[in-house]
This record gives sequence, C-alpha cells and structure tokens, in this order.
Amino acid sequence: MHDKFRFITNVGAFIVLVLALGTGLDVIARFFFNSPWEGTYEVTQIVLLAIAALGIVSATAANENISVDLLYSRFSSSGQRVLNFVAALFGFVFFLALVWAGIVEFLKSWKIRETTDLVSFPIYPFRLLLVVVFIICDILMIFELIHPRREKHEKKS
Repeated sequence: MHDKFRFITNVGAFIVLVLALGTGLDVIARFFFNSPWEGTYEVTQIVLLAIAALGIVSATAANENISVDLLYSRFSSSGQRVLNFVAALFGFVFFLALVWAGIVEFLKSWKIRETTDLVSFPIYPFRLLLVVVFIICDILMIFELIHPRREKHEKKS
C-alpha cells in the first residue's frame, strides 16, 4: 500500500523545500535589506501543519508508525497479530475521535471565516485538510482490521 501513497510523501518533500527556500529568502531579506517578508511566520506555521498531516497519512499507509520492539519481538507470531489488531483498533478509535473534533473545529472556523492575524491567510482550509487526513487514516485502520498486513519484522520471501 506504501507505493500508492508515495505521491503524498513527494508532495510533502516538495512543500518542505518550498518552505525552506521561503524561510531562507525571508532571512536574507531581513538581514541584508532590513525588510522581512510580512506574514512569513504565519504561513510557516500553517504549512508545517500541512507537512505533518501528509506525514501522518504516509506513515500510516506504510505501517511505519512508531512501535516499541522491546516487548513486541518477544511475542509469538500469533501474539504479534493480536497486538497488531489491538493497535489498529486503538488507531481507528483515536482517528475517529480526531475526525469528530476536527469537524467541530472546521465548522467553527468556516463559520467565522477564520484567518491569520497579519496577512489574513485563511485557516479553515487547513482545518479541513486535517479532517480529510484523519478520515484517510481511519479508512486505513479499517483495512488493517479487516486485512492485517504482515508483521513488520517478518521476513518477506
């Protein structure tokens, strides 16, 4: 499933590059010309949110979320499958709660047309992005519950 989400990883990497260039140019403008770009800090905060959201989807799709191998490796194959199921179930409930909270926050933000303070950059599209990300992660958790992938540490033949 990871190959299907490689595009998301590439988009995230491109956004990081653009963010780094924008921040670098802001520093140069501030240092050499005493003329910083207005709103760079606000845009950086929002773009970092988008990068994190794309990273969450990519890591979830690749089954590369952080896990503690210290205990996991001591379980038998069937024990590891049970732990994977419990983790997927917990992940589903967790992302479902984030979807619900995200929808509530998006609707509030949409209602007031929330923007950043300095440059009036709209915030509600990024709140919607988070909802979409959490929905995708929830769908991935459902797939994991129905059709579990191989254990991470199992050798592929």
